[in-house]
Amino acid sequence: MKKLLPFVLFLIALSLSSYAQGKIITKTEADEIFGPVKSKIRFSSKVLESYVQKNDYVMFRYVKNKVNILGNNRSPLFKQFDVKNNDVYIVFGSDVVKELLSLGREDDTYIEERDSTISLSNGTYVGEWGPACPPCCPDCGN
Repeated sequence: MKKLLPFVLFLIALSLSSYAQGKIITKTEADEIFGPVKSKIRFSSKVLESYVQKNDYVMFRYVKNKVNILGNNRSPLFKQFDVKNNDVYIVFGSDVVKELLSLGREDDTYIEERDSTISLSNGTYVGEWGPACPPCCPDCGN
């Protein structure tokens, strides 16, 4: 039993790390788990792709039908309102966003506000489960 415990802990850590900066699911699953989209903003998939080519992750904050997108070190990539250090952003790994764009293959990606989170959608696919920063920020080690 003592030899099995480290292996089980390793598997748990491995599965949690795969959700660390988002996961791709279908729109139907997203609606069932996170509720319907309350509002959304259309954003160019090509521009979003250029952001993820230059950054390890992108962060989104959606406020009153405006969005900010930050990259590495919370540097603004697309800014519609002031960026404050204590503002909470939802983090998506660049690999997750690239996968979403590849699966969806649409010219537009939607940044969506749901009851308890922000999601990204392209075609019939949705990026979800991005952690909040703060407290879980990629560059700060939290």
